[in-house]
Amino acid sequence: LIELSQIGNRYLNLKQPWKNRKENPQDAANTLYVAIQIVKALAVLMFPFMPFTAKKLWSLLDLPDDNYYGRWKEANESLPPGHKIKEAKPLFQKIRASEEELQEMLEKVRTPAETKHITIEDFSRVDIRIGRIVKVERVPHSNKLLKLTIDLGDQGLKRSLAGIAEYYKPEELLNQLIVVVTNLTPKMILGQKSEVMLLAADDGKKLALLMPDKEILPGTRIS
Repeated sequence: LIELSQIGNRYLNLKQPWKNRKENPQDAANTLYVAIQIVKALAVLMFPFMPFTAKKLWSLLDLPDDNYYGRWKEANESLPPGHKIKEAKPLFQKIRASEEELQEMLEKVRTPAETKHITIEDFSRVDIRIGRIVKVERVPHSNKLLKLTIDLGDQGLKRSLAGIAEYYKPEELLNQLIVVVTNLTPKMILGQKSEVMLLAADDGKKLALLMPDKEILPGTRIS
């Protein structure tokens, strides 16, 4: 994303359409057209990381809301000549603060939030179950994700897209029993639905999936 943004900035600084828009309006128009294509590509590519900003960009380009989620090929498809966009607005507000105030803001972000207690009723609403991994696939265009098909007994087969490819090989996971949360709202990741979430411990250097220490039926609820 940063590299593509820098390419766009260098291109605009090189062509300087604000200087030649009167002497050579066609060249200025061509420059802006190319720049808009870069903006469109950025909107598609940033969606997994900055979804709200991506939606703002997509809206400024005056394109349908549901036209690009997880559809990477849209990044390479050009806008039709003559397509009208909305009036440009800043995507981010400039932070006006002294160095001391900025440092104070950073410290607040870095300070761990106080642990809040929950009731047993709160915990009981989380549906945590044992599942068995019956299929493992690598996800195209991703070095971090694996797509797991998980047997949850009476609940059937569910899919999970998990960022564990750096820690586990597919063959290491096949037929393993794991612990998953089953009642989170499904979400789309790279155009594929993830229905359950694996539970794991991550100390910043290593990641370990939670696994039962003995054989137990898939679908068994943890309480």
